Amino acid sequence: MRTDRKYLRKWVAARVLKHIILQAKARQLQHLSLETGSQTFFQPAIALYQTYDFTFCDPFAHYKDGHNSKFMTLVLGSAD
Repeated sequence: MRTDRKYLRKWVAARVLKHIILQAKARQLQHLSLETGSQTFFQPAIALYQTYDFTFCDPFAHYKDGHNSKFMTLVLGSAD
């Protein structure tokens, strides 16, 4: 997630992420997964995702494990 400089530290990214999570729950999705960079530049985004309970996971879909990427997932519900 990248935020324009004029919106940094104004919780824009958090509001966008919260909206995505709420929409996923409304659609009864079971989980959300994301790929982000692993470099220091991406640490604020990773911290944001962790704040919303995303945890690190294995690569998914077409992604391959590599030193430039981190993979995270958020469990939204169960398939009961």
